[in-house]
Amino acid sequence: QLAQHLLDDDDTLAAGLRTPAQPLCVLDLGAGGGRLAALLCERLSMAGVRYQYVMTDLAAANVAAWQRHPRLKGLADAGVLDFAVADAGRPEALGLVTQGAVWEPGALPGPLVAIGCYLFDTLPHSAWRKRGGVLEAGRVTLSTRGDAIGLEPPPLERVDWDFSFVSAPKPRGFMRGYAQTLSDGPFLVPVGAFACLQALARLGG
Repeated sequence: QLAQHLLDDDDTLAAGLRTPAQPLCVLDLGAGGGRLAALLCERLSMAGVRYQYVMTDLAAANVAAWQRHPRLKGLADAGVLDFAVADAGRPEALGLVTQGAVWEPGALPGPLVAIGCYLFDTLPHSAWRKRGGVLEAGRVTLSTRGDAIGLEPPPLERVDWDFSFVSAPKPRGFMRGYAQTLSDGPFLVPVGAFACLQALARLGG
């Protein structure tokens, strides 16, 4: 269904079919097992769209596993699929593993389409609370028990944590307008998703 939606979208068709000199740049953030990537590549190829599909993950081991996967390797050998290690929260310059090229912000070979299936809820959020009409920010405090052990991280059994809400600076911009719409109580702000969208805007130029 996602593949068909991508093909049915007027902007995608304009980018991928009406400007054949520029490939459609499809960026799959946190691409998982690769089944979606394989299906989309096959559907885009069947539709005659010129494209470059890049699967990304933060873990280099996952990227290496994709390179060994027979179905994905075949698409990579055909020149339509590539892989990159990238932080989905800040997808900046992307070094493509197979081609050796780099997707630089604002200098992609064609228009950008980004895919993030079940992505935003896995990125960092900030915790807030509105109480008596006043905003408070959530804070996690870590402390260790026992003697200091230098620069080495302490074992987890010696780490205590505490969560509390503290006074926050006067909200500005988005937070000021958003907070005015809320009743008293806690809420989350998807700061990781916002950072991701800003980075994608820079990447796509």
